[in-house]
Amino acid sequence: MRLFSDTTKALSALGSQPAAFWQSQGEFQALQTFHEAAERVPAYKHFLKKHNVDHSRIHTIQDFQSFVPITTKDSYIRQYSLSELSWDGQLASGSIISYSSGTSGAPSMWARFVEQEEHSVLLHDIMLRGLYDIHEKKTLMVVCFSFGIHIAGMITAQSIAGMLSKQYPFSMVTPGKNLEDVVAIVQQLHPQYEQIIFFGHPGFIKQVVDELSRHGFDWSAHSIRLILSGGGFFEEWRSYMLAAIGETNPVSVIGLYGCTDMGFLAHETPASIAYKKQHSDTVDSFVFQYIPGFRFIETVRDELVFTANAGMPTIRYNIHDRGSVIEWSQECDSSARMWRLPFVHLYGRQGTVVLNGANIYSENIQKILEHPVLLSGVTGRFVHEVVYNDTYNEEFVIHIEMKQGMRISENAVQRVQHHFFSALQTMNAEYADCVRALGMKMAPVVRFYEHGHHVFDRSTVAKKRL
Repeated sequence: MRLFSDTTKALSALGSQPAAFWQSQGEFQALQTFHEAAERVPAYKHFLKKHNVDHSRIHTIQDFQSFVPITTKDSYIRQYSLSELSWDGQLASGSIISYSSGTSGAPSMWARFVEQEEHSVLLHDIMLRGLYDIHEKKTLMVVCFSFGIHIAGMITAQSIAGMLSKQYPFSMVTPGKNLEDVVAIVQQLHPQYEQIIFFGHPGFIKQVVDELSRHGFDWSAHSIRLILSGGGFFEEWRSYMLAAIGETNPVSVIGLYGCTDMGFLAHETPASIAYKKQHSDTVDSFVFQYIPGFRFIETVRDELVFTANAGMPTIRYNIHDRGSVIEWSQECDSSARMWRLPFVHLYGRQGTVVLNGANIYSENIQKILEHPVLLSGVTGRFVHEVVYNDTYNEEFVIHIEMKQGMRISENAVQRVQHHFFSALQTMNAEYADCVRALGMKMAPVVRFYEHGHHVFDRSTVAKKRL
C-alpha cells in the first residue's frame, strides 16, 4: 500500500480520508489477497478445489462474501503442512515460526515472513507516534510480555527494533515477565527519559505499577503509558490504573487486539474510547480501530472473520472471536487525533478466559473434571472466569456443580485446587509458561456448589467481571 510507505503520510491520511475510502481499501486488499492465494498457496488452491470454487469467477466483494467458504483452524490450518500453507509452498524462505498451545495442549504453528514483519513495524510506528509522539519525546519502552512460546513479546520487540533506523529518541528494554528486573531497570534508567511506555498483560502490568509505587517511584516525573494485550479490562480498571500512574487522559492506558494466527490486528484510540463511552448502555467490552487495508474484517453469525496477508495468508478465517464491525461515524469526531477508521467490537471467545496472557479453554477444565475421583461427585457443569478482587488484581475462579446430596470438605477442596493447578500445567503450554514466571498468582480458586445453584444459569462461556 503506497499510502503507508511513510508514517507521516499515513497519519495524515488517517485523519483526513473519509470512512468510505478505508472500506474500499479493505475490500480491494481482500480480493487481491484471495486471488493471489488461490494461485500461489498450495493448501488454499486445494481447499478451493475441494469446495468447487473457481476464483476467477469472484469479481466483487459481494461475490467474495457469498461464494468463498469460511476457513477455520480445524477445516483449513490443521489439514495441511506449514509449507503448503505458505506462499509458493516455501516455508524455508526467511520465516519466523510461532506457536500457541491450543485447546488440546498440542501446539499450532504459524509462519511470518518479511512483509508481515514490515507491516507490524509500520502499525506499531503509527500507533506509538500517532498517540504518544515518540518521534519527539525521549521515551523508554519496557516490553513486559513473555517471550518463548508467546508471540506478543517477540513481535513487539521486533517491531520497536524495526523503528531504530528512524532515529526516534527512544530506548527499548525487554525484561519480560520478571518483576524484579522490570523494577530495577526502570529505577536505574528513568532519569534519562520524559516518557515511559510499558507493554504487557494487564495483570502483570498492575503488579509492576504496584511494586514501583511500593519502592517510592515518582510517577509525576514522567508521562506514563500502558499498552496492554492478552486479557481485557473494564473502564473501572482503566480509571484505577490512570489514578495509580498519575495520568488523566484515557489513552494513557490502552488495549491491543492480536492473536498468534495474524499478529497485531487493532488497538484502542481516542475515537474507540469515545465511542465506547457514548454507547456504554450497549457496549460493555473492548472497541478497537483497525486499518482495513491490512486486516479486512467481516462479521458472520456474530463471529469475526479475517482476510489478511499474514505470512500464511488467511482468507475468510474464523478464529471464533465473538464480535462485530462498526462503521466510523461523525459523532466521534471530537479530537484532532481521531482517525476515520472502522471499529471492531470484541465480545470475547466462547469458552475461553485469559489469565496473564495465557488462554485457558473450557476443554481444559472439562478434561480435568473427567478424572474418576471428581467425576463421581460432580454433574459436569462448570463456569470458569477471571475476576478482579477488591484491589483490582486478577483471580482465576472455577465454579463446579456437585451432584444432588453431595458434600465436600475444605481439605478436599484444597486437594482439588492443587490437582487443577498441576493438571493445567501439564496440558496447557501457555499456562505452564506463565506459572514459571508468576508462580502461585496463576493458581485457580475452585468453588463447589450444591446441585441447581443459580450460578450455573450461565453457560460455560467465560467472562471477566468486576
